[in-house]
Amino acid sequence: MPIQPKTTLTASLGVEHDLEHRVEDYVATSAGISGLTSENFNDNIQRTRAVASAGAYYAVSKRQRIAGDFYYQQLPFQRTGSTTAYFNYMIGF
Repeated sequence: MPIQPKTTLTASLGVEHDLEHRVEDYVATSAGISGLTSENFNDNIQRTRAVASAGAYYAVSKRQRIAGDFYYQQLPFQRTGSTTAYFNYMIGF
């Protein structure tokens, strides 16, 4: 959605679904960190999860753009979420 000729806002909502989930392949160990507890990857797996993003970009010129995006993703274990931010400067050739 353009808000000015050079600035555009973006957003998306969706779901992701695991068609197959092979948790028996996950192994976590550490010889150098004391006090770690084990995690059971088999209990309470959420196979369908929400994902969302929001961002904006600004066209500095015809071949250059500054962008920023935020992503949210529900994780399959223990119903937790992850938020990530990306900022970049693009130059076209």
